[in-house]
Amino acid sequence: MKKICFGVLLTVLILSFTFQSLSAVAAESVHKAQMEELAAQPAIISEDALEAKAQKVPSVAKPGARISAAVPVIGNDFIVFGYQQSSAVENLRWHALTHIGIPFVYFDSNGNLTSTSNFTGRDASFKAGGAAEAAGVKIIMVVCSFDDASGGVIEQVMTTPAKRATLINDIKNILTADSYSQGVSMDIEFSWGATVRDGITAFFQELRAALPSQYEISVYTNAILYSSQWNFNATTGITPNIDYMLYSAY
Repeated sequence: MKKICFGVLLTVLILSFTFQSLSAVAAESVHKAQMEELAAQPAIISEDALEAKAQKVPSVAKPGARISAAVPVIGNDFIVFGYQQSSAVENLRWHALTHIGIPFVYFDSNGNLTSTSNFTGRDASFKAGGAAEAAGVKIIMVVCSFDDASGGVIEQVMTTPAKRATLINDIKNILTADSYSQGVSMDIEFSWGATVRDGITAFFQELRAALPSQYEISVYTNAILYSSQWNFNATTGITPNIDYMLYSAY
């Protein structure tokens, strides 16, 4: 899936000092002149100071109370993807998120989605008209299988075109029927070889072709993209942005 990426701009401040020999009287007169000059200038307030002044400090919400969503202030170059690990919605910092993944919808050895109510029955905060939409936070369905053993669910589905098609069709139907969802994130872990890899590559190509362009597709990978497991490159036509993430669950 997409992760948090941070860039740091280092600004080097070059300080130059000019030393002069001034008498105490001369120094005092120079400082006095400077102070008078500054006092005559209009005050300049930074944009950060203006923004801070404009923001109101929210009061502490009572337990169980919903907090009005704030408009995200994250730059367009950043994605902050959070997992909603339980159905309980507490005081989320909506302004600090761009995406929320709703886990988990599973798939079986035939490619059929199971446990779909985990997504379709999610809290109203994550549906149309809820706090997520008010804040402009995207809602992503997380589809997973952890059966990566030889002959397991991942291998059976990804290496069989008809089963891949079943899974893709199920994903498309749920997303397009939902009034507030922006994509799917695949969580498939992690032990397979080149044959399954090629099937996974075909799956993502077919999924992208099947979904309307407004829907996002992401995948949770292991930290290193081993060539025996992932084949995302210009040749396959899959060239994702690879971002770093900090994974914390509470």
